[in-house]
Order: sequence, then structure tokens, then C-alpha cells
Amino acid sequence: MKHLSFLLVLFAFTLPAQAETITFTNGDRLSGTVVGNTMSGIRFQTNFGQEVFIPYEQIADNTQVISTTPQTQQTANAQPVEKEIASIEPAAGPETGVKWSGSVNLGGNLQDGNTQRNALTLDSEATARRKDDRFKVSFDYNMAEEGGTQTEDEITLEGVYDYFFNPKWFANSNLKFQRDKISNIDLRSEFGLGLGHQVYETDDLNLQYILGLSYIREDFTTPADREENIALSWSYDYDQKFFDDSLTLFHNHGLDIPIDETDAWLFDSETGVKVPVAKKLDGTLQVDYDWDNNPAAGIEKDDVTYKATLGYSW
Repeated sequence: MKHLSFLLVLFAFTLPAQAETITFTNGDRLSGTVVGNTMSGIRFQTNFGQEVFIPYEQIADNTQVISTTPQTQQTANAQPVEKEIASIEPAAGPETGVKWSGSVNLGGNLQDGNTQRNALTLDSEATARRKDDRFKVSFDYNMAEEGGTQTEDEITLEGVYDYFFNPKWFANSNLKFQRDKISNIDLRSEFGLGLGHQVYETDDLNLQYILGLSYIREDFTTPADREENIALSWSYDYDQKFFDDSLTLFHNHGLDIPIDETDAWLFDSETGVKVPVAKKLDGTLQVDYDWDNNPAAGIEKDDVTYKATLGYSW
């Protein structure tokens, strides 16, 4: 029945702008106009001019979207709604219900104040979002040389699966592999499970955080060694568009604290700004900051990378 409420509300959004009435599960009603919709709810402007967000689960299953304009008063029903949805949402059609998004970025970087003669950074991600779940895969590669000496050689591959048992809450699972030759890490493998909260999920604002447990295994190149830990993990992801989508700010970070060795915690973050330069092309300025509180012998604890990239997004 929740699907029916979603279809009815979305159908209302396709009608000409006019007054509509939303019935809530507690019997209350609100009049105004549907001005937008997301995977978890609708944006509704009241007759007083105030815009509010209404989650789908708060809308009555038997809601009828009623036009209060006398000459065009009509009632939406399930069958014509399905036809309307099929015609206006081909990218997330009734067969798959999948919304795809992602990006590929390429550029150079400057490593913590040192002038790089040769540098390369490449990152990409793809996300498949359905009503009840989401899958994301990402790839990141950074390489730099100075005076014939390699100063950076790092590659990361990560896959994430989220299952939404509630429009705002989800079960998270993730798998991550990382190699960093400069830090003597031959392979860092991480598998985690957690509970996540999707605070916002719209075209203009996304905010979520995850708390869970992770199994971390690190294989080092010099000397040949291995460490294994169970860690408390925390991650935070935020991005928001400003000035009519002409500027996007973003910040993501993650923290792992081993249960048996709490002083060996790991922190990594990405912070930056993205601006459109052409259709589906974006320019990005970004700072990556990593901290390993217990690195291999002879390796610095912190690592800062400045990136300037040009990317394609969809």
C-alpha cells in the first residue's frame, strides 16, 4: 500500500500547479501544492507559503489527491497513475525501479607543499538506488613522483550495500581493499557491518552517518608482517548544492578504532568544492587528509593530498 501512496502523490506532482490535499495516517489533512519528490518523501508547499518535507510513511494508504479548483476537481486512482509514472520516469521505469548516478574524475595533485613534477589522480564511483536498497562501488588511484623518486602510489577499491528497512534507517555492509606502497601497506582489507541513518536524501542535499563494526587485516611489505583487528567504525557523508546548483560542497570521513589496540586508530577524509564547467562536466578542488596513529616504522602518521580534477557525472 505504501507503493500506492507513492504513486498517487507522484501523479499529483505531474498535474498543473493547483491546490491539493494530503491526508496523514493520524487523520489530519494539509492543503497546498506538491513541489518535489524524493525516494523517501515529498516536498509540499502549504497554502501559507511554507515548504515542508513529508515522509511517505506518514501519508495515509488510502490518500486521494483532490484538486480544490472547482472547474477541474478530480480524484486520482491507482490505474491511471501507473500509466502516468511510466511516461514520466523512463530512467527508473516500473520494471527495474533503479536510479543510477556516478562520476569519473581525472587530474593532477600537489602533495603537502612539495612541488610534484609528475602526478596523477583518478577516481570514479557508481551508485544504483532502488526504493529499499542501494549499491555503490568506488575506485581511487593516486600516483606522484618528484625528481625520479616516487612519493605516492595508492589505490583503493570499495563496495557498499545498504538495505533500507525504514525510509530513514538502513543496514550497511561494506568491503574495502587498499594498497599504499609508500606506507609499506601491501594490502589493507576491511569488511564492515553497521547501522546507518539517512538524514537527508534529495537532489540538493544528502547527509548520512553509519556506526558499526569492522574486521581489518593489514599485510605490510617491509618488514613482512600482518595485523588483524576488530574495530569500531564510524563514517559520515555530506554534500549540498548552493546558488541554483552552481556550487556543491562535500565532506566525507571515516574512523576505525581497534577494540584491542585503541591507539592504532585510522582516520581518512575528503573535503572539497565542485562547480559545473559544461553539461555533465564538473571541476573539483579537493583535500584528502589521512591519519594512521600507529604506522609502520619510518612512516609519517599524517598524509595530505591536494587535488584538482575535471570529471564527468551522470
